[in-house]
Amino acid sequence: MTVAASVAKAWREAEDESVRLSIPEVPADVTARLTAIWADAYRSAVTSISPERDRLAAEVIELRQEVEALTAEIAHAEEERDAARSAESEANARAEVAEQAAKEQQNIAEIARASAREIEAERDRLIQRIDSLISRIPEVDK
Repeated sequence: MTVAASVAKAWREAEDESVRLSIPEVPADVTARLTAIWADAYRSAVTSISPERDRLAAEVIELRQEVEALTAEIAHAEEERDAARSAESEANARAEVAEQAAKEQQNIAEIARASAREIEAERDRLIQRIDSLISRIPEVDK
């Protein structure tokens, strides 16, 4: 039991904030070795990662070019769509004008037919009148 009590006491003292160890500065030799280890590790990482990084950079460039090409295609398609819509609007306007002209021609033709019927009716009336006047002329014996 005394061993357990002494271990518990030592544990509490180690955890006690009032009892602190002073940690000295890192020696220059350790810092130099750590720097060398870090440099070797960094060079190794760069060497092993560089091909993948270069491949990804090339892929990014390729994808950006593809995006630019697709963007240009979209812009061209939108221009074609706008031109087609404009042509459709113009065609619809011309069709509407032609339809109006056809209606006017139809109205003119109807007016002309009505006028022709009136003229024929007037001609027939005048022929009847002339016939009636001619029939009233006394016949002259020869």
